[in-house]
Amino acid sequence: SAYHLVKKSDRFPASLFITATNDDRVHPSHARKMVAKMLAEGITDAYLYEYSDGGHSGKGVHDDIPEDVLTFSFFRHHLM
Repeated sequence: SAYHLVKKSDRFPASLFITATNDDRVHPSHARKMVAKMLAEGITDAYLYEYSDGGHSGKGVHDDIPEDVLTFSFFRHHLM
């Protein structure tokens, strides 16, 4: 798994992990652990966004706008 391959000596691109506290299929601890491990290994461009409502499939078209803005802002900042 990607989690087991994280090593301090490796170079990683900036990474944004998005999860939901109420996800009933993929527990948010997976994203939390991945970001924590990356930060512990000295990979500083690891970010986590966890929203408290919604579930595995998201929240709804209108409720996804703040998440989309965050995602596009992340890409703009790290790709330009």
